[in-house]
Amino acid sequence: MKVGIVGTVISPEELKRRSRGFELWGINNLYSKFQEIPFSRWFEIHEFSCHEGLFTRRGRPTFGNRTINQYLKDLDSLKIPIYMRRKFKRIRQSRIFPFRKIMKKYGSYFGCSMAWMTAMALDEGAEEIGFFGITLDGNEYYYQRPSVEYFIGLAKGMGIKIYIDKTCRLLQSNYSYAYKEDYNLVYMLHGEMTKEITEIVTSAISKKIDDIWVHWRKS
Repeated sequence: MKVGIVGTVISPEELKRRSRGFELWGINNLYSKFQEIPFSRWFEIHEFSCHEGLFTRRGRPTFGNRTINQYLKDLDSLKIPIYMRRKFKRIRQSRIFPFRKIMKKYGSYFGCSMAWMTAMALDEGAEEIGFFGITLDGNEYYYQRPSVEYFIGLAKGMGIKIYIDKTCRLLQSNYSYAYKEDYNLVYMLHGEMTKEITEIVTSAISKKIDDIWVHWRKS
């Protein structure tokens, strides 16, 4: 069993060439980019709610350029197993994702869907796991990428073969700490991170003060 977990930063043509022999697993609304790719499973494990016939995903009525009702219809049209938090009547191939079973075996360190997918591949006995088009770069992914890399390390420790496509940024750093460093880059990155943390904290404090002020005026 060779499982290929697919992200956005790869073209359909590259994916076809490089993923031969892999059972491909897709995620969220990736189907719009890879319409001609034969995926075996799909994963949409976020929370959905419904009010008066209108669905929301993670509290929002749209995802990408689609309403959530349209998005769910798109998922149903894939006609492959779709792993979700619960079964949906409107998604005939929906399956319940085994959160508890996986957490019982591997703990609770899951920062994103791809970490869950990697753990599921391990649990199902994959002999090789490939990663295609996955970067997890930027502020949004600082808390997501480490858990994927943790499960990659766990898989390697279990003797499972890992393939990381050149379109991925997984298991990469700007330098090898202490062994071969660019001091200027070290200080620059440290400075940028310190500045970023300061801006985030300042913004949060300002918002809290504004909220308190508004509440005080109303009262």
